[in-house]
Amino acid sequence: MRRRSSREYLHHEGPWSRKLPTWQRRELFEARHAGLELSDYLRTYQDRSAQCQDWEPSPEEADAIYEIKGDSRDPEAVAAAIGREAERIRTEGFDRALFERLKKSALGRRMRDLDSFESICYRICAYYFEGVEYFRFPEAYAAITPEEVAQFLSETLRPERACLTTVVPKEESYV
Repeated sequence: MRRRSSREYLHHEGPWSRKLPTWQRRELFEARHAGLELSDYLRTYQDRSAQCQDWEPSPEEADAIYEIKGDSRDPEAVAAAIGREAERIRTEGFDRALFERLKKSALGRRMRDLDSFESICYRICAYYFEGVEYFRFPEAYAAITPEEVAQFLSETLRPERACLTTVVPKEESYV
């Protein structure tokens, strides 16, 4: 039996045909791609990493960064309300009984997180990287004073240090 050349198969079968033996499929594939250069398909990139600057805030700057998140159809109004309340607390102070209730509430939420193994693992890791022992949170909560909170508000929650970012779904706009 005469062995047919790959050129004879070229019109009948392609290089991906299962009817052909492997050697013929390889020959057809090579014939079809004979004039191609690999360099035509490689993309080269210019290293511009030297132009990038990595900045990490100092501990003092990091303490001055805060984030307030939430969902609202009017984020500007929420930001303004937060600013007004921070200013009111700065000037008038706040109700100590309310402060203690809010501390207990936050402590209770954190205690409830102890029911979740996943939550405990997450928080142990997160607190570790902050240099804090996670299971000491009750002591940390107890140590927070109204004066410290007032000082934080007066130094940090300032209009000149605020930035509002609004994330809106592509198909829907609140503006």
